[in-house]
Amino acid sequence: MTGWQFQCIQTTCLPFSTKIVPNIIICQTTCLIDINCQAVSFHPSSSICEIFVNIPNPAGNMLSDMDTITMITIVGMRNPFELTTSSTTTSSSSSSSSSTTSSSTSSSTTTTTTTSTSTTTTATEQPITLLLQPDDNVVGLYNTTAGKTTSNFNGIYSNSNEDPRAAIDRNLTTKYLNFGITGCSGCSVNGPGIGTGFFVTPSISNATVAIGIIFATGNDDPERDPLTITLEGSNAMTNTTLHLATSWTLIYNGSTGIDSTINNTRSAYAIQQNFNNTRIFASYRLLITSQRSIASSVQYAEVQILGKSITTNERSIVFITRPNDTITSLYNTTTGKSTSGFNGIYPASNEGPCNAIDRNLATKYSNYGGTGGPARTVNGPDALYGIPMITVPFNPMNDNIEQDLPNTNSASGYVRLPTSTTQLVLSSLSCPIPITKAEWNRESTIFVNPLARCVSTENGLCKAQDLFIDNIHDNLYVVDTDNNRIQKYSLIEPYDPQQGAVGLTVASKGLIEPQSIFVDSQTEDIEVGEYGFGKNHAAYLTLDKEMNIYVGTRFYIRKWLSSSNYTQRIMIAGKNDQGGNGTSDLYDSYAFYIDNDLTLYIADWENHRIQKWLFNASEGVTLVHNLTYIYGLTMGCNGHLYYTDTREQSISQLNLKTNEKTIIIGNENRLKNKKLFFPSAMKFDKFGNIFVIVIDSTATQIRKFSIIRN
Repeated sequence: MTGWQFQCIQTTCLPFSTKIVPNIIICQTTCLIDINCQAVSFHPSSSICEIFVNIPNPAGNMLSDMDTITMITIVGMRNPFELTTSSTTTSSSSSSSSSTTSSSTSSSTTTTTTTSTSTTTTATEQPITLLLQPDDNVVGLYNTTAGKTTSNFNGIYSNSNEDPRAAIDRNLTTKYLNFGITGCSGCSVNGPGIGTGFFVTPSISNATVAIGIIFATGNDDPERDPLTITLEGSNAMTNTTLHLATSWTLIYNGSTGIDSTINNTRSAYAIQQNFNNTRIFASYRLLITSQRSIASSVQYAEVQILGKSITTNERSIVFITRPNDTITSLYNTTTGKSTSGFNGIYPASNEGPCNAIDRNLATKYSNYGGTGGPARTVNGPDALYGIPMITVPFNPMNDNIEQDLPNTNSASGYVRLPTSTTQLVLSSLSCPIPITKAEWNRESTIFVNPLARCVSTENGLCKAQDLFIDNIHDNLYVVDTDNNRIQKYSLIEPYDPQQGAVGLTVASKGLIEPQSIFVDSQTEDIEVGEYGFGKNHAAYLTLDKEMNIYVGTRFYIRKWLSSSNYTQRIMIAGKNDQGGNGTSDLYDSYAFYIDNDLTLYIADWENHRIQKWLFNASEGVTLVHNLTYIYGLTMGCNGHLYYTDTREQSISQLNLKTNEKTIIIGNENRLKNKKLFFPSAMKFDKFGNIFVIVIDSTATQIRKFSIIRN
């Protein structure tokens, strides 16, 4: 219900909890996975999601509020789905009576039967099975303790065949070997495997109950055997949040079943260890807490979690049509019959069938059919319109993966996707940023580092230089320069607004003053540009659609060719070792953007302008000049350029067709309240919200400016 909120007359109607979430989809999902949630309200302007658990007559007392979208849960739409069965028990009792009549030799017997029926509802019994499959998503860990955030992941393995995937491949001839933080090849140290292990998300189901565990020893070196472990469970939705301490609940702390005094037979299963547990989880984290003796590492051939798979039957309603779909209009056509007429006559060229699926209420599809026309009134001109809807499996425990639906020849018109591997999210291919009159809230939400501390904690930053948004996996990457690390933040997980989003360090070893970042959203591979990468102090890098790497220095931009495995490079803009202000010159290109035509748009810092370089051009064209200091530059999906001006403390839009410049966000009151706003790098998320690095005198913050939906 859009534009309505609960009118609370009593305190029990007040929100049970309040969270900040990125969009309405996450707000809705947060309610569906909470068995107590009865209703939820989302406020687009503030991104606040209110959870209600006790709403008497929820639809009866509503108050108008245009900034509120209220949703009430429907029975059967929760996750995990509660599986129950009804069993009926029937009992019978009999009594007999006899009577004899003396006048005649006769007797009669009467039997009375009483039947009582009772109905008992019990949970459906699921068979015990092996929860881990060889192709499950598994991440190796080391230097990590139960109940704590991941300290280090992946790790140092003796070779690429002995990573954690070998622990769940159901093959006793392979093994998982981890040196931990203190072990090494050929050395002997005390407990190198303590704190090593992995977390895994079983693909068998998004809701499982673990009740046991069984280990198998490696092929050699008994001193490497693990003796005790912890097992934790989690319902976190992404790999990023699975690294966080708050995601995990302890299930088991005890023996692996490997005998501590007898060297068990090599490459053999130990004694199964069972434990009491009834809690449902989507992922598990296993960590070694002790091993047999001093050794170089810890190893085991197999580990398997035993438990029950709780099948979910949830379905979510999503749009199957998208604005860029191929569409043909029809007229004079009947269901079950061949097409009689197609395309047709529309009142205006911009009122064709594309408008019916563009997800824009301001446009329309109008068709005169076979009999209608301008200034004519007839009975029922034919038109085909509407948006078909589809029910598909939805798994809120998996990472968000946007996937195009495969083609189908099914007459029913829908596609079924496997729940264990794919989640379909509602993410339109249409652009969320209007071409004209796009607006953003002038007041920002501080997403990272609201306390503005220059620290190396998981929610701190120090002189961040660049950011990148992976809109497939809904992650934000930040180059934390003075901490010499790359931080990764989930854009879909709720966070404490007082502390800011919690980051995960995904790269730090060997980094020296990292400056810029590019992430391949398909593989999640990371490219990082450092201060010394290239001559004349490289400041920026990015990749084009062909995976060529572009590196910007003070006076030129070079392209490293993927076709040569990055051994060849060519100059594509600027002059070698020479700055200037001519059409072929660059002077500190702090940021640039490459479109699909391989055209470069360059923020030419010292020349106070934005340059456009066509593919294979020898000089650039100035799009806008007389700027101050342009630090961030990107292109919106609406085709406009957006850039940050650090000196002017603003974010502006540049219409490439008209060269019209518009300030969309600026600190108009900075002289009155001395509130400084120095924006640098910026990016859009898939909803059109702006994330920008804001420079402070001592630290940096990541701020979010939400787009205004008209």
